[in-house]
Amino acid sequence: MPRPLPGAVLVSCAFDPAHLATDDFQRAGIVPSASLQRSVAKRQAEYLAGRVCARAALQHL
Repeated sequence: MPRPLPGAVLVSCAFDPAHLATDDFQRAGIVPSASLQRSVAKRQAEYLAGRVCARAALQHL
């Protein structure tokens, strides 16, 4: 794990793409683009996990 800068907050999220459910985007309040909706479940899970982790990081600002 990298060493944080003074005052920095590191946020890490773990996810399992096999557990992606059809309503996860709605429950997270994230609207997937049309192209993302056509992508494979693994890509959708990666996108959703990234957005959820980014949201958690922004809450520390």
